[in-house]
Amino acid sequence: MSSRHAMIVVIVGLLPHDSGKTSVTAALVREARKRGVDAVAAKPVGGHNMYSQFDTLLKSLDMGVLVGEDAYKLWVASEKCEPIELISPLDILTAPPDPDVVGLDEYLEESSILTRVAVMLRISDAVAGRTEHYVVSANLRRVVPALRARAEELARKVKARPVSPAQFLKLATGSEEVVDRSLQLLLDRHGEVFVESFNDAACPAPACLEADAVILVAPSRAYVYRGSDYAAVVRELARRRGLNVTSQEVFQRITPVGSVQLVPRRKSELTLPLADTAELLEMVEGRKPALMG
Repeated sequence: MSSRHAMIVVIVGLLPHDSGKTSVTAALVREARKRGVDAVAAKPVGGHNMYSQFDTLLKSLDMGVLVGEDAYKLWVASEKCEPIELISPLDILTAPPDPDVVGLDEYLEESSILTRVAVMLRISDAVAGRTEHYVVSANLRRVVPALRARAEELARKVKARPVSPAQFLKLATGSEEVVDRSLQLLLDRHGEVFVESFNDAACPAPACLEADAVILVAPSRAYVYRGSDYAAVVRELARRRGLNVTSQEVFQRITPVGSVQLVPRRKSELTLPLADTAELLEMVEGRKPALMG
């Protein structure tokens, strides 16, 4: 735990995709900073697809570092107060294989297997001041030529080291300490840290078990839980299989202290704080009695 007690709020999604975690997290950090709070958002573990999120590949080429769409939005919402590598210490780039190369049956079977679609990996150890990029050459060779050429350009630019799918998996799963150290550093430096999880994972880093509050985001509504209640259930489930726990498993076992209806937004306004953001921030900061009990 950090020596300085920052307020930690973890934002998790009810669904594996499209729950709205990033929009809520970015809006919260913008609202907190607007109120004069030293707040920052983090995405400890991130992943993005270079076909469906092609902009992230172009942005990575621009910046000279592999960076995902969600992490970039949170970095901007945090007014770039920290290096993006600290906000996002672990990032994975995936790409669908070319159906003409692998065949339709194999394409359908493999497109959901991370070790078959991961093409690049970045691990940033902010404490040591070191960033390493890796390229999964075997997977990249199976990508359609137009995409492959851009990814190879990025790999050259960041001096990515070639690894096998098995080595990629070992590096990604073995980076828990690096991810946690980055989060701890943010907790030492800032007054409020908003941590966005990935997919529907309940706990993106061990430090999140010290959260003051947890927000479960579902399309159209956000639910607030006491961090201590949430951590107790995660720890119980983690005894059997580590931190590989989903938010659905946790929320079925505890009761929220309150919820906020999320206001529909235009695409251009997704990360902007509105009345729902203010209400949610006041709830997690303990200004509402429910969270204080």
